[in-house]
Amino acid sequence: MAGLVSIGRIVKARDKAGSLIVEPFFDINPEKLKNLTVFVAPPQLDVNYVKINEALEYNGRLLIFLKSIETLEKANALKQRFLQVPENILSEIKTDKSNELENLLDFEIYLNDGRKIGNVKEVIFTPANPVIRTDYNKKEILIPVVREFIDEIDYAKRLIVLDSDNFTKNWEE
Repeated sequence: MAGLVSIGRIVKARDKAGSLIVEPFFDINPEKLKNLTVFVAPPQLDVNYVKINEALEYNGRLLIFLKSIETLEKANALKQRFLQVPENILSEIKTDKSNELENLLDFEIYLNDGRKIGNVKEVIFTPANPVIRTDYNKKEILIPVVREFIDEIDYAKRLIVLDSDNFTKNWEE
């Protein structure tokens, strides 16, 4: 039996029809999500596995409509939860662009204020989101590949730019 992998976090309920805005952890083809059954984690008593009726790209995020989530109240109850799929179908829903994460090895990592942090030692795909392993100040650190931390990934220059405020709060002493 395949394990589950988080594909995104529900960040907002959009309207009374029960639509949800999801911050994806990968570049996902919304068309591949239609009619897919996903797991909501952590589960609620009445909501664990749900079917996606429709998924659309929405300002760099996903707008999804779940079967059985027809009210704003039900949709709001799912905020900050994760959508998970069996890991064996992850490659089917990811776009070619998301597969580029696997090629980040040795990319240079800088803060958006110009300070160099290090180089990517490894990309680890976790159930919540991918993380980058690097060394900083003689310590190993793991940086989540999410918009709160990553400002830019430039594949042509082999460069990752991190948000300096979030980096300072989390990894500098």
